Amino acid sequence: MFIVIIVVVAVVVAGKTYAPPPSPPRVPTAEDLARSEAIRQVEAKAAMLFPLVQRAWGAGSMAPVRRWLSDSTYQRFELQLAIARRQGVRNVVENPELVQSWFWSHRAFGRYQSVYLCVQGRLCDYTVRVDDGTLVRGDRSPTQFEEVWTFARMQGAEGSGAAASSCPKCGAPVEDSGGTRCSRCAAIVNSGAYDWVLSAITQKSEYEIPPAVSPIEQKIAAIGTQHGVSLLGWLSPEEIEDRASAVFVRLHESFHDGRLADLAPFATQSLLGELEKSGRGRLGLHHLAIGAASLVDVAAEGEAVRATVRVKFSGCTGPEQPVSEAAPFEHHLVFTRNLNSKPSAAGLASLGCGSCGAPIESADQANCTYCKARLDSPDGAWILSGYEMAPTFRLQ
Repeated sequence: MFIVIIVVVAVVVAGKTYAPPPSPPRVPTAEDLARSEAIRQVEAKAAMLFPLVQRAWGAGSMAPVRRWLSDSTYQRFELQLAIARRQGVRNVVENPELVQSWFWSHRAFGRYQSVYLCVQGRLCDYTVRVDDGTLVRGDRSPTQFEEVWTFARMQGAEGSGAAASSCPKCGAPVEDSGGTRCSRCAAIVNSGAYDWVLSAITQKSEYEIPPAVSPIEQKIAAIGTQHGVSLLGWLSPEEIEDRASAVFVRLHESFHDGRLADLAPFATQSLLGELEKSGRGRLGLHHLAIGAASLVDVAAEGEAVRATVRVKFSGCTGPEQPVSEAAPFEHHLVFTRNLNSKPSAAGLASLGCGSCGAPIESADQANCTYCKARLDSPDGAWILSGYEMAPTFRLQ
C-alpha cells in the first residue's frame, strides 16, 4: 500500500513563482461590529467625562455629573467628600488632562454589557485645610496616574454616548442640579437603560480582568434551568454589585448617625432589628474608602434567590485615627429577591424604586411616591437580609 501526500506550496513556471491565493479575510460578525461601536462610544464618553468628573470632585459636589454615574459610583464619591468636610480639609484638583485611553476588556451577560477602559490622566492633586489653606497632603506639581473605568448599559440600549447635556431617551436638556429623572419623558437617565453609565473606577494596579464567562454567571444560568425560569432578564452581577455598594455606604452612614431606620427602604425589618439588638449597628468605621464590590455567591432558597456580595474597603476604628493608618476589611452583604421577580426599572440607578425607577425621596418612606409600590418588597428589588463581618484581610 502506498500513501502519497502532496503538498503544494508554490508553482514555478518560466522563472516566475505563483503562490496560492491568500485566504479571504474573516468577515466581521454583527457581534464584532457591535463591540467596536460600543468601544467607540465609551471612548467618546470617557473623553467628555474625564475633566467634568475631576472638576466636580475638586468643587466638592458630584451633582453636576450625577446623570452619568451609577448610584454606587455617585455614593462613593459623595461619601469621600463628606469625610473630607468633616475633617476640615478639601482636595484640590487643577488642570485635569486625559493623556490617553484604550480598550481593556468587554463583557456581555444577561441584561447588561460592560466595557472596561484604561484611562491615563494627568493633574495637580493636593489637599489643604479649609480654614487657612495649609497644605496637608500632596504637592502642587502635576502627577500622572492610570485607572480602569467601567461603563455599563443594558443590552439593546441605543444611546449614542455622545450627548453631553441631554436626555439619552428623548433629547430634552438635563440640568446639572444632580437630578436623574428627565423632566420631559420621566426617564431615569443613569439607569443604563438608554446610554452608557460610569459604574466603577478602579486603580489599574488593583484591577482584575473578568473572565468571559465567570463561575457566578454559570451558576445563575444553572439556577434558572433548574427552576424553569429565566433569570438573565433581572439577575445581573452589575446591578447587584452596584446596589450592594450603594447600600453599604448608606449602611455605614446610618451606623454613624445612629439611625438604622434610614435603611428601611433597602433592608428587611428582621435584619435591622438584629443589628440594633446585637450592637453591630453602632460599630461604624471612619474614613471609609471602598475598593470593590463583587458578587461571590448565588443560591436558590425556596421561592427566593440569595446573592452574597463581598465588599473590600479600608477604614479606621476611630475618627481621630489618621487615614494613613486605615486598615483593610472585607464584609459580606446578603441580598434576597423573589425567584419570579420582574426586571428592576431602576437599573443602575440602584437606590431607586425597583417597580418604576423613581428616586426614593425620603429614607423613612415605605412606599414609592410615584407608583405606590412597597420599597422593601423582594418582588422588585434586591433587599438586604444579612450582614456578615468577615475577618480582616490585606490587599496584595
